[in-house]
Amino acid sequence: MKIISKNISAFNLFELSGRLEQQDLIELENQIDDKMKYGSKYFVFDISSLNYINSSGLRILIKTQKELKLFDGYLTLVSPIKNVVELLKISELESFLRVKSNIKEAIKEII
Repeated sequence: MKIISKNISAFNLFELSGRLEQQDLIELENQIDDKMKYGSKYFVFDISSLNYINSSGLRILIKTQKELKLFDGYLTLVSPIKNVVELLKISELESFLRVKSNIKEAIKEII
């Protein structure tokens, strides 16, 4: 998996591509924790190029959302592919995790 992280104005953009699997989780979790440690509370995850996520990957998203919520922050997923949308529905997470169709739509909520 490839992770690109950018700070843009009031939020952090993570672009994830490939397969989010066990060996990638520590790196992603460390990057998220580093951003939160410095006060970041709005995260946008562009997952349009993410073609696989397992239950451990979902756990990271849930954990991040819960932690951000404590500081009135949140995580938004952008452009998930059909398989990921179905996984969110099956896991009953679509109401817990914000999902937007594009980055512009996600940014509107933050700014």
